[in-house]
Amino acid sequence: MSNLELFNGKAIYYKEARPDYPQGLLRDLEKLGKKVVLDIGAGSGVLARQLLQNKIGEQVIASEPNEEMRLLLDTSIGGFENARVLYSPSESIQLANASVDLIIAAQAFHYFDIELFHREAVRVLRKDGWVSLIWTSRTGNTAFESKLSEIEEKNGRISEKIEIQVIQDFFNSSFLRKQYRSNVKYDKDSFVKRHLSSSYAPSVETDKGKSMVKDLETLFDEFQEEGILEIPLLTYHYYGQLK
Repeated sequence: MSNLELFNGKAIYYKEARPDYPQGLLRDLEKLGKKVVLDIGAGSGVLARQLLQNKIGEQVIASEPNEEMRLLLDTSIGGFENARVLYSPSESIQLANASVDLIIAAQAFHYFDIELFHREAVRVLRKDGWVSLIWTSRTGNTAFESKLSEIEEKNGRISEKIEIQVIQDFFNSSFLRKQYRSNVKYDKDSFVKRHLSSSYAPSVETDKGKSMVKDLETLFDEFQEEGILEIPLLTYHYYGQLK
């Protein structure tokens, strides 16, 4: 299965259950993207919507090559006058040379052909433009985390981890980094949907998918408090200018 197909059948879960990004990150992005911001691999529009709501950039362009995701992206940000949706991959960005001030790849860089993305980023960025690479992951060495990881690994979890050397090479060794702590609260339905939105998750129509849902519900019941499960998150932000 190609990277383009990984989220087929999962877009609605992604839109409904993926958490927002922390306000500290948004404040830092505002400093980098004053005019035109490109959210590449925008998915269903979680970050793009936040950029528009917080008036980060005069124009926000959200690009997503997966058709199911792009349809939800249109729905999510289509009501904003300064929003534009593209249907192009990171390796072939359908924008003019030197037309963007900030490129953001949130939860997406690990799916890219990095060499081709670097070439395209250099092409579309204006002088002194920036690139932001963002990932959010769970934190804590707890019994809950251990049991959730077992469920993920049993269902073929695809690692999103990128070696720091890859990031150094992408930025030619010169980049900045920050971290932001936050918490997300789930009820049982949203907790299950969050994990069904993962690229590796089996279809709920299959026996494996039904088994995964049952495991997630059992885990939620074990650790919830008054019907809510609160999970600490850590968002990583690597940003710099390309040469």
